[in-house]
Amino acid sequence: MDFARRLVVSTARGIVLVLLIAAACYVSIGRILVGNIDRFQDAIQRAAADALHTPVAISSLSGDWQHLDPIVSLGDVRIGPAEAPGITLGNLSVRVDTIASIQEGTLVLRSIELAGIHAKIVQGEDGKWTVPGLPGGEKPMNAKPLLATIAHIQDVVVSGVDVTLAGQTNTIRLVTLTGQPLLLDVQDGDRVLSLPLSVTSGNGMQAIELAGRYRGDPRIADDFDARLYMEVPGLQ
Repeated sequence: MDFARRLVVSTARGIVLVLLIAAACYVSIGRILVGNIDRFQDAIQRAAADALHTPVAISSLSGDWQHLDPIVSLGDVRIGPAEAPGITLGNLSVRVDTIASIQEGTLVLRSIELAGIHAKIVQGEDGKWTVPGLPGGEKPMNAKPLLATIAHIQDVVVSGVDVTLAGQTNTIRLVTLTGQPLLLDVQDGDRVLSLPLSVTSGNGMQAIELAGRYRGDPRIADDFDARLYMEVPGLQ
């Protein structure tokens, strides 16, 4: 019995030691790679272009590290043809959730911070909405990383939103209010969203606030619950 107990303890210690060594190697190698991530800028642009089925240009790329998670920062990202990109991002910083990514078998983000997003979405004669220069629904994007991130994300901050919706009969411009970015964080197990917006159309300008919360995994219907609200000041 003593021999069996010593064997179990020894084996457990060995497993823990191996895991600690593997974690130390992962962090050490990861820090080296992330610290030199700008060398992989061309490869990252090509991978992003392949995933989105449209050209992607990144002006600057840098990396950092927090605990076990790499942090990647991108500056001036243009998605779409170089002469007329459909979406432009200012400064984007994402933190990869290493543990969740291993569990899910796909890329999972823990946090997102974005300062500046400009886009125009146009309604065609067939009634469908598209971003000029970006492919339509005939080439669907892999949604697995997005759905996994929705289930695990911890915080999101997005400021400088400027999106134009050009419909067949009206054009609407959505802009975040100064000093009031889109926020998403975790409160009591729920992920809570707040998005104050200025809405400008042919009828003038109106301030609104979109708010919502969700809990669970969107890939599991019985596990997911979401609610979305809109507040319009002065509307009773």
